[in-house]
Amino acid sequence: MKAQITAIGLVIGLTAGVGITLLQSETKIVDGRLQRVVASVRRSHVSEMPIVTRCLWVALPAGAVGAGIGYFAAGGANLGAIFLGAVLFAAMSAGWRENLPQKFGRAGENAKLSDSLLNGLVGGLLGAAASVHWRKQQDELRRRLLPPDQPDC
Repeated sequence: MKAQITAIGLVIGLTAGVGITLLQSETKIVDGRLQRVVASVRRSHVSEMPIVTRCLWVALPAGAVGAGIGYFAAGGANLGAIFLGAVLFAAMSAGWRENLPQKFGRAGENAKLSDSLLNGLVGGLLGAAASVHWRKQQDELRRRLLPPDQPDC
């Protein structure tokens, strides 16, 4: 069951990464043929990369983090903690890349959107891990505080 939920998380993360990349892509003529490209920012330089390359940069990390969230969810993570972590990290990342759309145009918008997705997923992963850890700590504390069944005498 844990492997199935982890696989579902992987598929959801990959799908989100590919969906964001497809949303950002444009069809252009490159070397005399139509190709889907995505404008991107790398080291303060704007460039266009093929959609497959962009999927490697966005969808694979999103899939890995999604699998981690699935793993912790199968371990009993609280969905509220996952959601709260995702929202907090996505909101924080929006401020980190606030000036990219004005500075780099479409490529800056793409970078900001991809970063918000990936940071939101990482926040969800951290929220899931914290939820599982907190639950295990509570169980351990309850176990230690229970009165002994038999006296030691």
